[in-house]
Amino acid sequence: MPLSERMILEAFSAGKGVAEIRRRFVDEGHGDSQALSDLLASLLQQGYLESTGEGLRLSRQGRAHLESLQRSSGSAFQRFRS
Repeated sequence: MPLSERMILEAFSAGKGVAEIRRRFVDEGHGDSQALSDLLASLLQQGYLESTGEGLRLSRQGRAHLESLQRSSGSAFQRFRS
């Protein structure tokens, strides 16, 4: 999984919304708004995110996948928690 996808999952896990994720994604040079939209669509299609009446959130499958990634490589990428 690319770093930017992991960062997005960690951001949703930390309770960040799409607007905050979009701002940081673009500001940190991971891509533009269209690239983020494409990644969100991909994560939604893979079942890592789920749509709610209020937006997107991390699904159970996404949380389990993120926890697995963190166990295997540490949590050095948790920049969205701050």
